[in-house]
Amino acid sequence: MSQRLRHFMRHLSRFAFLLLVGGCSGGRWEPRRIDLPFPVDPSDVVWIWSAGKVEKWHAVVFPPDSVSGIPYRMALQCDS
Repeated sequence: MSQRLRHFMRHLSRFAFLLLVGGCSGGRWEPRRIDLPFPVDPSDVVWIWSAGKVEKWHAVVFPPDSVSGIPYRMALQCDS
């Protein structure tokens, strides 16, 4: 392969990489904030990583700085 071709391919690959990164970001470079607490449908199952293990929850709510819900083994009616 000639020196010119290698030089061209190197620049082309960098350009392709930049296009890929730019396209995958959706044009948003800043972190996206989750708007105020929002409920997830109570029947939805959410997997939560906590204390080095994965737990299955439902009736989950995501406030801006934490997460709360009911362990999946507990019935939704026990949320009182």
